[in-house]
Amino acid sequence: MPKSSLQGPLSQETDPVVLEDSTTRVLLKGLQVPMVTGVVCAIRGKVNAISFFHLQMDRNGDFEVNDTCFLHDSVVIPPMEEEKKSSPKDSYLCCVSGMNINETVSLRCHLLFEFIASQLGFVEDAKFASHIARVLLLGNSVAMPRIPFQRIRQDNKEIARSLQCVENLDVLLTQVLPSVPLTIVPGATDPTSILLPQQPLHPSLLLRSTRYSSLECATNPYSATIDGKTFLMTSGQNVQDILRQVVPSVSVIEAMALTLQWGALFPTDPNTCRRRWRGG
Repeated sequence: MPKSSLQGPLSQETDPVVLEDSTTRVLLKGLQVPMVTGVVCAIRGKVNAISFFHLQMDRNGDFEVNDTCFLHDSVVIPPMEEEKKSSPKDSYLCCVSGMNINETVSLRCHLLFEFIASQLGFVEDAKFASHIARVLLLGNSVAMPRIPFQRIRQDNKEIARSLQCVENLDVLLTQVLPSVPLTIVPGATDPTSILLPQQPLHPSLLLRSTRYSSLECATNPYSATIDGKTFLMTSGQNVQDILRQVVPSVSVIEAMALTLQWGALFPTDPNTCRRRWRGG
């Protein structure tokens, strides 16, 4: 597979859809629901009988789909509700993704963490930041210099650059850990395992931050109950890969709802869903 195809779309409207089990596979006709590889489902329909007198392309033993059934067909996308006015007792979950910290920390990252730590803005901003119950770093916190088919041995410059990226993240985390709990969920460019589910960042990478009990290094995907509400989160590789091959095309929100409907958070793993590489 050429490197140029690693990041691009993998399907188009004219691609056939095949249903496969442990014994055989059959070509589906008339499938109208979004589908990707790896989805488990039940399909109702009929097999088009082979006619020896009228051989046609659409009557050669293909399966004509009448209905489909997934694990959670009752999952629907709720309508957008009007924004409610906040009250002084409200608590918030701060989700941050794609900081991509490298050898130098960007100004926006400094401003963000100063705001979370109530060190930036006016009195009203400090009051708002004080209601943040937890900070979640959902992937790509560090910009690791990796490319596809990377050689095993790195030169000293690449190793030094990687260590500097992680150290900058470690220093940045110490600004907010004394005041608010923080969870790190690894992503495509973070220094952790390649295969999904990704393992937590090793404590030895964050020597300063691990001194605080408010730090949690979590897996990807990540599930937790915060303030009585259950959350299921990923760093986004599953949704990005679904959008690459789902036919017909859907929005990001619809792709997230499909994972619940299918009962599979990472249906395309490990075929095409792996941690995204930078460069290449």
